[in-house]
Amino acid sequence: MDDKTKIHVTYRYLLRAQRLKQRIPALVFAYFLGQLIEQKELTKKQVRQIVSEHYYWISVHVYYIFETNPIQIYCTINTTVNLIRSLKQNEIKQLVLEI
Repeated sequence: MDDKTKIHVTYRYLLRAQRLKQRIPALVFAYFLGQLIEQKELTKKQVRQIVSEHYYWISVHVYYIFETNPIQIYCTINTTVNLIRSLKQNEIKQLVLEI
């Protein structure tokens, strides 16, 4: 499976989890989408043709926050995809350094 297909499939699963209000799966798919975005050779423009800007930034932020220990996603209680989106840049930096 090529990189574009992987990103497209992961994005669709993220949207599905959001529609079904599944908090943990949405965070997990956002994490994996962020991982695909950050670790592949696709340009931002190519990714943006597949993923909306809203979910692009959410996925990258979720990936950075949980990069060192993704299992922490399952330990979260109130963290949602929309909560991650509402964080300011300095709050995200602080979370990345803490975790």
